[in-house]
Amino acid sequence: MLDEESLLSSRKRKKRSSDRKPTLASTKRGLSGKWMVLGLAGLAIAAGFFIYHLQYTNTDNATVTQSVEAESNKVTSLSKDDVFRNLIGSWRRVDGGYIIDIQRIDANGQMRAAYYNPKSIHVSRAEASLNHGVLSIFIELKDVGYPGSAYTLSYHPRQNILSGVYFQAVLKQTFEVVFARVK
Repeated sequence: MLDEESLLSSRKRKKRSSDRKPTLASTKRGLSGKWMVLGLAGLAIAAGFFIYHLQYTNTDNATVTQSVEAESNKVTSLSKDDVFRNLIGSWRRVDGGYIIDIQRIDANGQMRAAYYNPKSIHVSRAEASLNHGVLSIFIELKDVGYPGSAYTLSYHPRQNILSGVYFQAVLKQTFEVVFARVK
């Protein structure tokens, strides 16, 4: 009977081994190959998106740059003919009777201007400029009591004012000032 029992147990062992699924080593080989293929496919897709994005981002940036340059050229051409016109006129300082009278501005920004407190004070230099879309003026005074005093002002079209600083050369002090249009 021993033979029969050992035979039965060997049959059971064989049956159990045939019921088993493939070994872990063979499963790992099959799965790792599949993962490798999926990984490579994912990398190819990601590289495609990256190249696509890079190509169209550079195109969009070039278009934006060209648009900005075109607008800049328009502003420059306007500044020579029309933009400085907004500065021409008389301006009274809101804290006193000081008046800046801008009579003319050339295309290069050179101004013909007068300054009164209440009498005329000699203007040695007067210039207008357009920087980053902001109109500005600089007026330097050279007269008795005004040796090198100067205004540096920016134009604010919504409020129709000039604001900035006044450097008083005798006192060596700077004051914030505002001018409103008189006419």
